[in-house]
Amino acid sequence: MAAMLNIYHLNTFCTIVAEGSFSRAAEALHLTQPTVSAQIQALERAVGARLFERSAQGIALTQAGRLLHGYALQLLELSARAMQAMEQLQGLERGELTIAASVVPGHYLLPRLLATFKSECPAIEVRLKVSNSRDVRAAVRENHVELGILGERARDEKLTYTPVVEDELVLAVRPGHPLAGGRVIPAAAILGIPLVVREVGSGTRATLERALQRAGIPPDRLDVRLEVGSVEAAKQVVRATDWGTVVSVWSVVDEVQAGTLAAVRLAGLDLSRHFYLVWRQHGYLSVASERFIAFVRAHQPARPGI
Repeated sequence: MAAMLNIYHLNTFCTIVAEGSFSRAAEALHLTQPTVSAQIQALERAVGARLFERSAQGIALTQAGRLLHGYALQLLELSARAMQAMEQLQGLERGELTIAASVVPGHYLLPRLLATFKSECPAIEVRLKVSNSRDVRAAVRENHVELGILGERARDEKLTYTPVVEDELVLAVRPGHPLAGGRVIPAAAILGIPLVVREVGSGTRATLERALQRAGIPPDRLDVRLEVGSVEAAKQVVRATDWGTVVSVWSVVDEVQAGTLAAVRLAGLDLSRHFYLVWRQHGYLSVASERFIAFVRAHQPARPGI
């Protein structure tokens, strides 16, 4: 092939694939849509083949596009590695760090850690994206982000997990709830409590269901009144009702200390877990990512003892 591939055009191409549309890619790259289209046209001329099929349903990669995509990702990764190597050679502490986090670490653990990390590495641009554990794994697996942190470790040969922070699930109820005066109740008692639960895909929900199954309590016997997509929504419901919700101790420590919620442990259920850092098994980690992994290992906060 006589033509040379333009690294910027390859980056635009991969961004379109990741975002699923030209318009979203343009927004992500801070370019106009005509510019994005022109870059893809130039790339198609360089490779001598169409890369996308367009239809009313959206865009899809052609056979040539699928072939090029794998090589394009490798080239972009090598380009990033080359830049990072040059920065290391010059002793620079800069770069970009985007972390995908599940809800609990994303809302209750990482903000303070990232603030401290940023103060130690002010030249590193830091971004945090919060979703559920299933989406975090997908983002890392598909190379949308280098690092994730979540509360559920699932089998995936493409991913590497390392435990970093201890967690425990507790039953949260309002202070006036009949169970609020007890610190521990039998596990089977949960069957008599109306519950607010997290959505399917949440690490918290998966941990609870596994613990119930190990204890011989079918999860489908729970009295689930409402399913919500966030811990904050669950806590708001619990404050206004005699319902309960099983959540991370990290997510209620401030409310328990302030007396606005009560935490109850379930005897006979192993609700302990870890939050895990996750990255691709054979992926490249930037200097910024490696620095953050070392930082988290050195600054692991202790699990709250409420």
